[in-house]
Amino acid sequence: MSRLTNIGEPVLEILEDPEAIERACADAWRLEASGWKADAGTSIGSDPAVQRFYTLLAERATTYGWMRLLFLKVGGRRIAVSYSASYDGRLFLFKTGYDREFHTCSPFKVLTYLAAQDAYARGLREIDFLGDTEPWKQEWTPAARGHDWLFIFSNSRRARLLHSIKFQMAPELRKWRA
Repeated sequence: MSRLTNIGEPVLEILEDPEAIERACADAWRLEASGWKADAGTSIGSDPAVQRFYTLLAERATTYGWMRLLFLKVGGRRIAVSYSASYDGRLFLFKTGYDREFHTCSPFKVLTYLAAQDAYARGLREIDFLGDTEPWKQEWTPAARGHDWLFIFSNSRRARLLHSIKFQMAPELRKWRA
């Protein structure tokens, strides 16, 4: 926090309005891709289908008042983002990222700290980082939940074949290897 304060006052910007979110998505995706995610090909912008998914998610979630874009701003500049949703007293952090230029200031940690303060002030009871348990998440809490997978297949020949491979053939092959 002190490193950022030397640059400018850290401010949490929360966007909930559909038009504001739509206008800010390019900034969100730029920040989300700024770190290792673009290099690894896992950023939202790395795959047009993934970008369409998150665009559609933002459009639909804003109609229900769930969507939140959280930005950490310093000196009026957005330097970190959390593509998030607020639902049932919880804040869910879907995709996050920050400007590499500010990595020594731990911008995502500061964003998370300010978001937690805001969530508490709003009366939310939980922040869910989603995904697998990772060391950076355990810095915030030792609590973790197990996850389940849900696979949805269309009723096409190709999808039925994929389903068969995934749930019949692959398990049999794993048994043979063991």
